[in-house]
Amino acid sequence: MTSRNFYWIIVFALLLTFGCEKKKADKTEEKEITVNGTNTDTDTTSEKKLELDLTPGKIQTVKASKDSLVKYSLYIPKSYSESKKYPIVYMFDPQGDGKLPVEKYQQLADRFEMILAGSYNSENGLAWDKIQPKIMVMMEDCKSKLSIDKNRIYTSGFSGGSRVASGMAISGDEVKGVIGCGGGFPGKSNNIGYPFDYYGIVGEEDFNLGEVRQLDMSMNNSGMTHFICEIKGGHQWPEAQDMQTAFLWLKMNAMRKNVIPKNQSLVDSLVNAGMSEINQKKKKNESYEALVACKKWISILKDLTSVDAFKTEGNTLFQSEPVKVKLAKITIVEEKEVELTRKFWSAFEKEDIQWWKSNYSNLLTMTQNNTLPQEERSMYKRLKGFLGLAAFSFSNSAIQQTDYEKAPKFLQIYELIEPKNSEHAYLHAKVYAAKGNWKLAYASLNKAVRLGFTDTNRVEEDKIFNDAPNQQEYKLLLSQIKLKAKS
Repeated sequence: MTSRNFYWIIVFALLLTFGCEKKKADKTEEKEITVNGTNTDTDTTSEKKLELDLTPGKIQTVKASKDSLVKYSLYIPKSYSESKKYPIVYMFDPQGDGKLPVEKYQQLADRFEMILAGSYNSENGLAWDKIQPKIMVMMEDCKSKLSIDKNRIYTSGFSGGSRVASGMAISGDEVKGVIGCGGGFPGKSNNIGYPFDYYGIVGEEDFNLGEVRQLDMSMNNSGMTHFICEIKGGHQWPEAQDMQTAFLWLKMNAMRKNVIPKNQSLVDSLVNAGMSEINQKKKKNESYEALVACKKWISILKDLTSVDAFKTEGNTLFQSEPVKVKLAKITIVEEKEVELTRKFWSAFEKEDIQWWKSNYSNLLTMTQNNTLPQEERSMYKRLKGFLGLAAFSFSNSAIQQTDYEKAPKFLQIYELIEPKNSEHAYLHAKVYAAKGNWKLAYASLNKAVRLGFTDTNRVEEDKIFNDAPNQQEYKLLLSQIKLKAKS
């Protein structure tokens, strides 16, 4: 087995597990709408519009007509008119914060005349058979209330939400395009090829970068319509400027397929904008970045106009010495990342906490070393993020297997890597409870609350806490978590 194959095996083993801290959605600026109607016809009428009081240009929280437990954040563009059909993007945040992406991209929704709907019911840690039915209810609810173009139904998500977005497209033929951010598909597959379009966005410091690059190669082999954009930054929702290109890409694809009329003036303006961007990067001696821009504009403009000029420019740049040097550096860094990933992966089992303190401290130093080339510094930041994910996975797996001898060590490593994450404290509480040490279990739960833990349902559903001998203290802790959740 090659070292590169080893790397992908462990990456894909962790695809669906994320030890991330939950975030509370800010509801203060939202208008919550409870709908009593049950009509789910796909046609939109004025009568429905008046009944629902859905206001264009305002973020609102909507409860589905058929199931009030299904909630989503909704933004209707200011230009909305029932006489037209509109594209819609269903959005999935890994923490179930439906408002976050809707609020972040609402100006783009106005610019591209798109409806945005962010799910409050989809989040990391839930089984697919729990998530999918609620998403289907949300999608049917939107279709019953809004004037939606059935040929321009899209999904988008970040991290685990990216896998949900792809999963919804894979599981049916309704979704025509996906914008995946900071994550790939819900599982490993070779020569991935589906009838929907795929636009991927991933940060240079994102621990999922390697996975997304692998996905890109797989889709290249299958001929699937796609584009992968690597941006500055780490594991987070992309900035509006980066998402804008994704929205534009979907719009141009709709033109290519004759779903919407071709806008020649827009096409011509984009040709000029593309060439201008490439020339600016060349003037700054950013040859590799100029090559990437050529690839991007070819993907946006192909079949709508001639892209020969972009291809010629790209071929010239590809043969240039600066680009060859850059590509060589990328290859060297990738190989080093595989080697370090192997080293740290085996260390979870083999090395003690002192080894981890020393080696992880060195890793942190490298992430902050400005004398290193940017590619290498970004690699260390990706590795740091990956180790947080791996530490959660090792800890959670040990607890699920009731291996309470190994779990404390893994949790020590987890806390070392992500000291501000409440998850390690909560998992520590489960280990202490399992061992009957309720004093330390309560102390760890209190620590989790101080670090921001707010999931009351999770505590109540964890059977291991049902046997708490001091029910008064247990209930007091639950009340503190509920209070934290409301704050």
